[in-house]
Amino acid sequence: SLHTSLLPSMQELLPSLLLLTSHPLAATRYMAARVLSAVAQLEPLVVLSAVITSLLPALQDSLSLARRAGALEVLHCLCEELGLQVVPYIVLLIVPVLGTMSDPQAQVRLLATSTFATLVRLLPLDGGLADGKLGGLSQELAEMKERERVFLDQLLNNKKAEQYKLSVPVKAELRSYQVAGVNWLAFLARYRLHGILCD
Repeated sequence: SLHTSLLPSMQELLPSLLLLTSHPLAATRYMAARVLSAVAQLEPLVVLSAVITSLLPALQDSLSLARRAGALEVLHCLCEELGLQVVPYIVLLIVPVLGTMSDPQAQVRLLATSTFATLVRLLPLDGGLADGKLGGLSQELAEMKERERVFLDQLLNNKKAEQYKLSVPVKAELRSYQVAGVNWLAFLARYRLHGILCD
């Protein structure tokens, strides 16, 4: 654990630590992830806000394995170290991790799956927390959290998927379960997820 007297120095080093998470050497990335997790134990809002805005976009960098792996290593370490303290941020973390579970690299997929499993177990606890518990969450992150929450509601309950209007004429009346299936597939396509329906 980190002594509180080191916190101001560590906060100054936060941009450098975030940069080290994309280092080509796995050991360097891992140590940066561990240090970020230690700082997050004292300042979860500061670290998680930086991780969400600076590191999560790296999960979509198809050209850099180091960036994707480093971002996931940080998320994995944060989940391990923070435990229940991560609950107010789950909605912001789980959706990007979900998208990485189909990464072409096995090591990234494995870490994403493990991290997702940890986050999804804690997800039911998020419903009981008021967003005021997040304190200084920026307006941008608060809006992002609301968008991600809508997505998760639709993902976990396909009856909440938005109504999709077919762009081609259909000379038949779709049954309710067929309409629900079309809505579900449209939802999956909108978020670049995969799915199949059988009839």
